[in-house]
Amino acid sequence: VHVARWEDRTGSESAQAREMLRELQEQAEVAQREREIREESLRQRLENVAQEAEQAWDEARRERRAATDELQTRLERYDDNVEAHVQGLQQNLRQELAALQADLQREQTERAMADQDIANVLNRYTETIQNSLAVVSDV
Repeated sequence: VHVARWEDRTGSESAQAREMLRELQEQAEVAQREREIREESLRQRLENVAQEAEQAWDEARRERRAATDELQTRLERYDDNVEAHVQGLQQNLRQELAALQADLQREQTERAMADQDIANVLNRYTETIQNSLAVVSDV
C-alpha cells in the first residue's frame, strides 16, 4: 500500500514537475521572443539615430561648402574691386604727375623768360648809365 501511494505520489509529483518544466520552457520562449523584440527595437533605434546623425552631418557639410563658396565668390569680387581701385589710383597718379610735370615745365619756361627779360632790362639800364656817364664825362 505504501508503495502504491508512493507511486501515485511520485507519478503526481512527476506530472507536476513536467508541468512546471513545460511552463518554464514556455516562459523561457516568451522571454526569448521579448528579448529578440527588444533587441530589434534597439537595433532599429540605433540605425535611425545613425541615419539622422549622417543626414545632419551631410547637411552641415553642404552648408559649410555653400558658405565657403559664397566667401570665395565674395573674396574674388573684393579682389577684383581692389584691383580696379588700384588701377584707377595709378591712372590718377599718372595724370597728376603728368600735370605737375607740365606745370613745372611751364613754370621753368616762364621763369627763364622772366630772367631773360630782367637780363635785357639790366643790359639796357647798364647801357643807359654808361651813355649817361659818357655824356657827363664829355661835358
